[in-house]
Amino acid sequence: MVVAVACSSQVRAMKEAGLTIRRKGLQLFQFKYYREQQALNLPDAEMEMVVNAVVHPPNGDYETRLIASKILIKVLVDSFVHEGTKAFQTLVSITSDMLDSDDRATVLHAFNLLLNLSVHINLWEEAPLIEMDDKRDQVSPSVQHIQDVQESLFGVLREMLTVLHAKQRENDKLWSAAFNCLLFWITKDGRIDREKYVTLSNALV
Repeated sequence: MVVAVACSSQVRAMKEAGLTIRRKGLQLFQFKYYREQQALNLPDAEMEMVVNAVVHPPNGDYETRLIASKILIKVLVDSFVHEGTKAFQTLVSITSDMLDSDDRATVLHAFNLLLNLSVHINLWEEAPLIEMDDKRDQVSPSVQHIQDVQESLFGVLREMLTVLHAKQRENDKLWSAAFNCLLFWITKDGRIDREKYVTLSNALV
């Protein structure tokens, strides 16, 4: 049942995102930035099933988790764009549940989910990369919004790292994924962003 709902929602998400499969050697995909896409609004019951498939995949079915994660990222990006507070609360709830899991794969996926969400946030609209690196008073409102969302996601990451440390997780694979996320956020042009670095817990540095 979860697979059927997830697959149905994924097909719907692809259609609403403007992703279409063509035959006879023509272009396979047509891409639209999230701003140009129709928002994916799932009924509460379907959203709950998607979240459950991500946090607690049925019978360890990680393929279902991956499908559900793609749908969840689409929903969260749309929500961050239009209703940031609700998206933030939803993300914190999901990652908290995943970090509480005794399943290492679930904890690991929490960091992968956050990283992928951050990448997709940058696809909100087409913007020159140089503009993304400019000072706040020089960027467009849309680019500033993307930067604000990224700051919120970095806050989620800091909390996740603190929880991981507090739970004394010692698995190398988990910490490797965690620090890969950290480097993604605190490095710029190959250098550490000191302003972000100093916001980290002393226990982590």
